[in-house]
Amino acid sequence: MPVSSLLRDIYRSSLVQDIDIPNALFRSLLGNTTAVFLYHQVSESPSPFYSQYDLNVLPWVFERQIDIIGELFHVLTPAEFLEGKFPRPAALITFDDGASGYFHKAVPALRERGVPSINFLNFGWLEGELFWPALVDWLERNHPTFRERLSRHRQGHSMRDCSAPDFLFATPELVETCFKTLGGEAERVMEAVRDYAGPAVAREDLLAVAGETGVFFGNHLYSHYNARMLPNEQLMEEYRRNQARLVQLPHSLDWLGYPFGQAGSCYTEYSHSILKAMGAERLFTSNGGLNRGSRGAWLWDRLVVPPTIETAAAFKWWMLRTRFGQRFTSYQRPKRNAE
Repeated sequence: MPVSSLLRDIYRSSLVQDIDIPNALFRSLLGNTTAVFLYHQVSESPSPFYSQYDLNVLPWVFERQIDIIGELFHVLTPAEFLEGKFPRPAALITFDDGASGYFHKAVPALRERGVPSINFLNFGWLEGELFWPALVDWLERNHPTFRERLSRHRQGHSMRDCSAPDFLFATPELVETCFKTLGGEAERVMEAVRDYAGPAVAREDLLAVAGETGVFFGNHLYSHYNARMLPNEQLMEEYRRNQARLVQLPHSLDWLGYPFGQAGSCYTEYSHSILKAMGAERLFTSNGGLNRGSRGAWLWDRLVVPPTIETAAAFKWWMLRTRFGQRFTSYQRPKRNAE
């Protein structure tokens, strides 16, 4: 049986809750790795969208997970991360999107523990746009014409055979065409999408924590579009427009977390080069892997912590499954950013 399958079966077993691995052995097994952990929402009452994709962590579970991470890893500040000289295994705490729970629940818990974090913001949502991931997911589920057009668009794309869900192939043009056909139904659809997405952070709540030690912000593109679906000029404008808002906040970073972040469907080597030329000092993907040694000096992978993990034992087995079961991403050769 492959090691990854064995660890998966062990991790899923209820016995894991009672079998703990000594911390020293766990750190030795992780070795020279850096884990960039990714969260989205922290709330007792998450929106349907965040619940649908298991992207919400209950506040008390989040606090427990952060305590476990602090016990097992050297938790990094952005300055340490940039310098690159730090003891390993190490961890960086990141968030995406700017959902309200980060500011109301996560920041107080992190502040109490002295743990820094970076939230990759997409200002379009914060400034009143419909939240793009929830919008295209809702339309695919509820609007047959949009679903049909999206499917046809995918079939004409060079990456049509990848395992990515159809909504990752959505473009601003497809959504705009859909809304033109809605007529008087448009307002009802927009309200339904807002309910599905839940609230973004209010500006006053953002500004209330923006100057705190340990609270940092990065770029998630202005509208959270899939970078792979954008023409090069539009990708640059999305980065530029978002960065113009970010620099007005204390502790903003020239770091970009790719929206969706999946290999093969959400970025290419060419999009890396464009964003680096725009000034991005670090790029982050979301393939669920660990980073070994100095690999990825500017390109780092992230992993979403399962919201069901409540004990140190379960956390350790999950991490070891990741450590020994993952296949480190091999990135594509440079190509046109959108086809």
